[in-house]
Amino acid sequence: PEFWLAYRIARIEVLTFILMGSYYHLHFGLYYAKDTKTMSVVRATTAGLKVALSFVFISLWGIFGAAYSACLVAAVTLVWTAVLAQRRYPLLIEYRKIFAIVATAGAFFVVLTQVDLQDLGLVKTLREGTVPAVADFLDGTALGDWKAGKAILLLRERAGLIADLLVKAVFCLGFGVLFPLVHEETRDRLDRWLRTRMGG
Repeated sequence: PEFWLAYRIARIEVLTFILMGSYYHLHFGLYYAKDTKTMSVVRATTAGLKVALSFVFISLWGIFGAAYSACLVAAVTLVWTAVLAQRRYPLLIEYRKIFAIVATAGAFFVVLTQVDLQDLGLVKTLREGTVPAVADFLDGTALGDWKAGKAILLLRERAGLIADLLVKAVFCLGFGVLFPLVHEETRDRLDRWLRTRMGG
């Protein structure tokens, strides 16, 4: 339980990681133009901004302040670099597809964080039937003796959390359905595969 609050920081870290991944894609124009001076100025300036924001944010929000400052600096770095890089070598940015991906991810986030799945039939079945059955099975294996059966005990005690995690993980796989809609090559392959299967 003492680690459970870390999920709030993890959310911010994931967003920061996405922003920095976007930065590495959109800074291509500067890289292509070999404009290392501009790249260095951006990184040095945002590094200084990060230190200043960290000082202020950590004094206000503690450990969360460090995550907030990193996320804000990642956003500033992304926007600043993207504007400069697009002037050097414009990349085609497919805003509709980006909007579809972000909106879908946002919808998934809202469902996964705001909806209590414990009352769903599948979660209840996993919590009361499947997870305890797996724990009983594993109890008869070498895992049952490992650390005096600690793993099996945790499996039984946290059956509800494990069931919730499994259902949410399966739910997240639905995000993959979006892939053929935003990626033409995948859509074409899927279309060819379906035509072959259906004899068309």
